[in-house]
Amino acid sequence: MFSVVAIIATVATAIASGLGYFAFWWVLLPAFLAGALSLANGPGYGLVIDANRQGRLGVFPWLLAVNTLPWLLVAGVVFWVVAALA
Repeated sequence: MFSVVAIIATVATAIASGLGYFAFWWVLLPAFLAGALSLANGPGYGLVIDANRQGRLGVFPWLLAVNTLPWLLVAGVVFWVVAALA
């Protein structure tokens, strides 16, 4: 439920930044939340827990980045489309 809210917030912030109300840097916060919540509610959570038990602490930052970057790409596309049309 909260991950959907974070995704909507990411797109809304990208639209607002494309219109010039915010800087694009504000998109990082909802994109990070969307990535973190999708990691916590998806199959990657089990991978992170198992890796932490085995002592491989580099798995969590990698999976967090992998889950956050797609939302940043979506926000970037939305930003450029809105900026081009505005």
